[in-house]
Amino acid sequence: MLGVLQKIYAEQDPGLSFSFGCRYKRCGLCGMLINGVPGLACLVPASTELTVEPLKNLPVLKDLVVDRMCIQRLYAEHRLYTPGHTYTEFPEVQVPDNYKLLSRCIECLCCLSYCHQMEGDKNFGGPFLFVKLGQFYNNPKDDRLARKNQARELGLDICQDCRSCRCPNGVPIYKAAIEPMLSSND
Repeated sequence: MLGVLQKIYAEQDPGLSFSFGCRYKRCGLCGMLINGVPGLACLVPASTELTVEPLKNLPVLKDLVVDRMCIQRLYAEHRLYTPGHTYTEFPEVQVPDNYKLLSRCIECLCCLSYCHQMEGDKNFGGPFLFVKLGQFYNNPKDDRLARKNQARELGLDICQDCRSCRCPNGVPIYKAAIEPMLSSND
């Protein structure tokens, strides 16, 4: 599919705007709606009938390009970073399996287009933010309870019965991020 867009740009419409970086599921920049389904243009095979649109629930800058700066704003607004620590000795760190799964997120933002709650509630965190909070929740250097509370303040409980978000890169959003933070044991 990405090759088709490049060909259209080169031969028919040099004004067509779309983003890509790596051409093979590493950068997440080519996320868009393809035949109404969020996905990565570099992974979707071309076919004779294609409809492409920008991702839903994000501001459109031009054509298929969405405003990805919302990621930077989310990081700053919700303090999505691990607090600094001073160590005299470096402890052995056990990396939880869920952390490894969530680290496959390439920030393509396709999960936001699957989320029906994102359409109307501007205070709802959404699947992307919950994946990021899930990474911190599973990081042994971070405060699990604080991240869990942060996710709940952003509407995590709404996700309990929904499970409609998907990731084109195979991150099990509900199982690895949402479900552990919904659990009562911490």
